[in-house]
Amino acid sequence: MSFNTTFGHRSGKYLEVDEAKIYYEVIGDRDRPTLLVLHGGFGNLEDFNSVLSELKEEFQIIGIDNRGQINARLNPFDLRANAKRCRSYSRTPSH
Repeated sequence: MSFNTTFGHRSGKYLEVDEAKIYYEVIGDRDRPTLLVLHGGFGNLEDFNSVLSELKEEFQIIGIDNRGQINARLNPFDLRANAKRCRSYSRTPSH
């Protein structure tokens, strides 16, 4: 099976949690442990591309664009709601 090797805002899907529409992409084998990568500040999921070559050997990696970044729909920030969304990502079917 062929997998993407970097994040690029081309092959992802959307997850809706509490009225937030969050864009995510998955890299790697779903039979490996899952690693959820969360960018900070004004970043986006492509910030992790420089380390993916090493991580994808050990993990299935889920990268997200947090609210308001690139493909994610902006909604008011709420720390508890953000934590709930992060828990939802880890339970999302990956492929």
